[in-house]
Amino acid sequence: MVVTSPKTEHLQGKGSRVVPVFAALRPYLEDAYELAEAGEVYVVGGKTGATFRKSAGDTWKLANMRTTFGKIIRRAGLLAWPKLFHNMRASCETDLMQEHPIHVATAWIGNTPNVALQHYLQTLDTDFAKAVKGSAKSGAESAAVSIGAKSGADTIGRGLPGNDKSDGNPNFSGFPSRCVRSCQL
Repeated sequence: MVVTSPKTEHLQGKGSRVVPVFAALRPYLEDAYELAEAGEVYVVGGKTGATFRKSAGDTWKLANMRTTFGKIIRRAGLLAWPKLFHNMRASCETDLMQEHPIHVATAWIGNTPNVALQHYLQTLDTDFAKAVKGSAKSGAESAAVSIGAKSGADTIGRGLPGNDKSDGNPNFSGFPSRCVRSCQL
């Protein structure tokens, strides 16, 4: 799929980029194709698409897609989140980074690794879950195991200074409480 980029078209080689049609998106595009009128060339076609294209003229800047998208979200019975398009793009880039190297994800999204790191990539709940369940390997984990073993504790983090959670606490994560407190959102 070729994505045009009016924002960067003045830079050599940055006027468009090729992006794969991701497997998760493909069924929706196929449904839109099946529902489209004969000869339709736009994904958002028909009266809705024509209205957007007419209001936009030669640029999408005047189409006010955020307001319309917010209305669609409310009609679906959901709450709109802040910065709709930025946050969707950030979520997409974060998801891509789970499976692809940074140079690939940023090429598809259309930004640089520095921009991705500063403005788009997010820490997910699953990242925290992996960390507390022990599937995230680090030097700190090894240190916690050895300190815990020296203190006679049988679980990572038990016996570490500053751990004020008792072994009988069902919410005990196996990490010092001061670490858990500092990691909470």
